Amino acid sequence: AQYGTLSRVERMDDLKLERIMESTLAEIRTGRFAQEWAREYAADYPRLRQLLKQRESLEMWELEQQTLEMLRARDREEE
Repeated sequence: AQYGTLSRVERMDDLKLERIMESTLAEIRTGRFAQEWAREYAADYPRLRQLLKQRESLEMWELEQQTLEMLRARDREEE
């Protein structure tokens, strides 16, 4: 979950959250995300390590709060 969040969080700045979630779900359903994760695992997590280093000053709960706020904003737009 941590890898998925960190590797996709930057997309939320550029696109509407709904499209991001649909795209991410498609990656999961088609197996593309599993393949990416398997490669990441086999290579000893180079991208995850890089992403964690970039975010080391930002606690995970802060990132989760940002994600939740984006979801709430999307829900308000749909009303």
